[in-house]
Amino acid sequence: MSLVYARLITDTPVTPHLPAVPTPPPAATLQGVPHPSPAPVSAPTKTTPSSPPLPTSTTPSGYLPIEDVDQPATPLGDWDIDPDLLPRNTSLQVKLQLWISAQGTIDQWDLLEASLTDAGLVDKILSNLQHTRLQPALLNHVAVPSVRRLELSISRE
Repeated sequence: MSLVYARLITDTPVTPHLPAVPTPPPAATLQGVPHPSPAPVSAPTKTTPSSPPLPTSTTPSGYLPIEDVDQPATPLGDWDIDPDLLPRNTSLQVKLQLWISAQGTIDQWDLLEASLTDAGLVDKILSNLQHTRLQPALLNHVAVPSVRRLELSISRE
């Protein structure tokens, strides 16, 4: 039996801590937009406290944060992921940032954090995430593009 539980992360959005990958593998491409591979991260670059984090080159603009919409985007069914790839009696927690179109499609997603160190396994489990259909966010009863952060808890017994 597999279970997937989603929890909205409401803290301030951050730039993904994963390095940009100049040439992603074909499985990591999302509608022509590179998706950073969840590879091990090198030591963080030190910045001065007064300098804001630099956005990644693949971060789309024009998407409203969840705080600016009347109703956040929600899945219309199950998340399109494959928990059966997890070894039995294993759990995986991932933090994601999703850019969702006004049509309810995931235009891009970034893996912010994962509880498993096997990056290849995490990438396989999430490889179909962009196929998840969502009810788009609403602002004044009009569908709008939005960005949201969430944590998925995935387990297989």
